[in-house]
Amino acid sequence: MPDKKERGGGFILIVEDDRGTSELEAQRLQPLGIEIRRAATAEEAVGILSADTPELMLLDYSLPGTNALELLKRLRESSIAVPQFLIVTGRGGETVAVESMKSGASDYIIKNSDFLENLLPAAKKALEKAALLAELEAAQTALRESEEKYRLVVDNAVEAIIVVQDGLLRFVNPAIMSMLGFSEREIKAAPFPSIIHPDDRALVVDSYQKRLQGEAVPAHYTFRAITKAGNTIVLEITAARIAWDGRPAILALLGDVTSRRKEEEALKEAAEMKSKFASMVSHELRSPLTAVILGVSIVLEEAGGLSARDRTLLGLANENAGRLVRLINNVLDFQKMKAGKMPAAILENNIGDVVSGITGAMDLLAKQKGLALITEISPGLPGAKFDKDKISQVLTNLLSNAIAHTEKGTISVCACYEGDALHVSVRDTGIGIKAGDLPKLFQPFSQLEGECGRKTGGTGLGLAISREIILAHKGEIWAESEEGKGAAFHFTLPVMRGGG
Repeated sequence: MPDKKERGGGFILIVEDDRGTSELEAQRLQPLGIEIRRAATAEEAVGILSADTPELMLLDYSLPGTNALELLKRLRESSIAVPQFLIVTGRGGETVAVESMKSGASDYIIKNSDFLENLLPAAKKALEKAALLAELEAAQTALRESEEKYRLVVDNAVEAIIVVQDGLLRFVNPAIMSMLGFSEREIKAAPFPSIIHPDDRALVVDSYQKRLQGEAVPAHYTFRAITKAGNTIVLEITAARIAWDGRPAILALLGDVTSRRKEEEALKEAAEMKSKFASMVSHELRSPLTAVILGVSIVLEEAGGLSARDRTLLGLANENAGRLVRLINNVLDFQKMKAGKMPAAILENNIGDVVSGITGAMDLLAKQKGLALITEISPGLPGAKFDKDKISQVLTNLLSNAIAHTEKGTISVCACYEGDALHVSVRDTGIGIKAGDLPKLFQPFSQLEGECGRKTGGTGLGLAISREIILAHKGEIWAESEEGKGAAFHFTLPVMRGGG
């Protein structure tokens, strides 16, 4: 890969709305020695890309009011150059992966506990691929004068390099013969479609013909190929239209991603099993727990002669059973959201009423810990369309977390109107959050270590569910914190104007 001086001062663009994650990604990419620029919204990204083209773009799948695919479509329709890019996503489903690769991504990275470790190798690979493709395209104009250099590049490339013209392989490097097991003579004599799996043949041939005709088709996609031994392998192709001996042809880089595809399928199967198991266990537990809560409540209300100790123990049992039901409901809610089956009642509501109702209900809980709960609601807040119960759930979760992690001081809940959006924040004077833990906050089943190194209670789903709810409302949610200096959680809800 060319060094920084040879690149002529290029840069990497990080498009990420979560500030903590953006900062960590920038730090992780520093060893590349390339300038890092950042954009928090699609609009900022368009502005930067309109003025200059980066060497690589790191693109978050979920952006405020849009997503990566919509942003890419907008860039292409506006004839703005799209650089090599990686898609980073908190949604690890197969659909997102397929959409990402079809959109032209060099790779996609799932926001899990290892994503920062995977980021640098993926970025290096994307930069190497971009540099190699650019070098190969430039080499066509000086092929006869630089045959030795050209051969050195392609013969030692890990990825297969081919040129397809008139349905035949006009040029191949050793890597393609290693992948498929054919000799150079055999592979050049056979029509290119013959090495493609029958079920994928139409896809590849259609893409080949459209690219030759100058039509816009995805630069990256995968297909299955058949080796000489009859085995099926999965190849990832990066293609470009070139002139070969004065006539149109297709230059393609092919990488064997069979192992990665098997790992993806194994992960998908494991995720489905996990989802089914969680749902089954949750349903099986909820019914008997409901009966326990009902029975204990009846005893507490109707049974006479209970001692104070008995009432305390029964009350504790009732409280913990109720807590377990809430945790089970969180698991079920999360499964429904990921499946897109969570119903929503989007109606005109007043966010000030919601904030007042929730803070009023939780004021006693704060006072029991000796905390001051302060509510600030800007006057004249506009109405907005949102699901009142779901937004109440988000605010309750944020406020409960603030109370749980604050031993002294104050908790402030503020609601105001900023830039065509309602902005709600919950600030506390608690223990704060480590900088390295900020990206984990909204990940499902993620629990941070509290004081004394112990995990906090719960399923680790509260913030993940809150994020899904806010994103479903086309809003944003994020956190700000310094360890030992408290934390602030924010979310916004768009205000539709003109009957929108």
